[in-house]
Amino acid sequence: MNWRRIVLGSALLASSCGTTWAGKKPKPVYQDGVLKNFRTEQQGTVCSTDGNTNGTVRATTDDYGSTRGTVDATSTASSSCAPRIVAFYTVVIGDHTFVLSPIPKPIGIFGAYKAAFSGSWEAKNSVLYGLLPGTPIQMVNKDSNVYIKVGKRESEYTIVSMK
Repeated sequence: MNWRRIVLGSALLASSCGTTWAGKKPKPVYQDGVLKNFRTEQQGTVCSTDGNTNGTVRATTDDYGSTRGTVDATSTASSSCAPRIVAFYTVVIGDHTFVLSPIPKPIGIFGAYKAAFSGSWEAKNSVLYGLLPGTPIQMVNKDSNVYIKVGKRESEYTIVSMK
């Protein structure tokens, strides 16, 4: 009977350690690099339209259920367009040169719209935005994209090209 307690206790200990060991993920290994240069490019335009319609409906229905009438309406609308600007950053990690473009992260309801259409929003929310060539960076590959870290800030990028 005592050996059963030992076996059961050992099994519980092993299962709890296994869960703990399996739950630990390896820390990502960042590679040191440098921002070589950056450029922006216009890729299409972003347009939006806003408008209102006001009106009156005058209708009558006869004994057979047929409805006839008139509609008086006034509509106003305005549209505006702006260039969609996309940022490209060239970074050097060891012997490799990468051209990266930021991946926007939508924030709130309007963030999804901005993420889909506004390139300037993408550039300004990049950790590399506003940095000068020669700035030290760190890069790590996670899934199919890369993350660039400058100080404590980090942004996600897609690899456009690599040499």
